[in-house]
This record gives sequence, structure tokens and C-alpha cells, in this order.
Amino acid sequence: MDLSLIKKLSPAYYTSIAAIFLGALAYSSSTVWLSVLGMILLLLALGLNFYAVYLMIARQAGLSTPAVIERLDNLGAKAEQQIHDVENQLQENYDNHRIARAEAKSQAAEQAVEKAKAQAAEHAAERAAEASQADIDEAETQSQPVVAPRRSVLPKRSAR
Repeated sequence: MDLSLIKKLSPAYYTSIAAIFLGALAYSSSTVWLSVLGMILLLLALGLNFYAVYLMIARQAGLSTPAVIERLDNLGAKAEQQIHDVENQLQENYDNHRIARAEAKSQAAEQAVEKAKAQAAEHAAERAAEASQADIDEAETQSQPVVAPRRSVLPKRSAR
């Protein structure tokens, strides 16, 4: 079976086949209004099918296609180009946002490191001050004689 013919079929042809099928189903229903709607859909689908086949034959033969179809093709190309441009713009915005967010995180990390260094220096200065104060206190206690508490030589009397 030659699959190249199937690849060349237009979407209008597939749409007309689906509409014919749905119109036939609606026409075979038992409800009058659905049967009338099915008949209208069936006739419109047959017209679309004939037009789609005509366009396929005209394209294969190299004949010019109607202006409506040309405009629709151009409109589709323009829409695809606009979609492509919007996607590129969104991707660029996303990349810029991601870069800005990464820079903000790195700046926050640098600030946190600087703050931690400042706190460590302050803590070291406090320890040095405490150590020098402890040295001063120790020097003061070393210069003073150690006085032991007085004890009585006599044993305590117990109450009997």
C-alpha cells in the first residue's frame, strides 16, 4: 500500500470524513430534530469533502490554489512565527529572571559570610577582653595573701 498518498491528504479531507460519519449517525437517530441536523451536517460534510479533494488534485497538478486558501496558509505561517517569537521572549525573560535570582542569592550569601566574619571578630574581641580581665583578676588574687578561715582548736561539744 502506498502511504505517500495518505501523508498528502489534507486536514479538511479528514474533517469531512469525520463529519460525514457523525452526520450519518445523527440522521439515523429516532428523534426528528436530530435527523434533520444529521442531514444538514451530512450535506455540508459532502461539500467539504468535494472541495478538499478538488484542492488536493489542484495541488498535485500544480494549479494555483484559491486566494482564500493562500491567505489561510499565510495566516498560519504568521501565527506560527508569532508563537515562536513569544516563546523566545518568554524563554529570555525566564533566563534573565533566573540569572537575577542567582545573583541575589550569591549577594545574600556574601552578606551572610561578611556578617558571620564580623560576628566572629566581635566574639574574638569579647573573648580577648574577658581573657585580659581574667588575667587582671588573677593577678589581683595572686598578690593578696590567702587567708584560711579560723578554726577552733577545741572540739565542739555535743548536746547530750
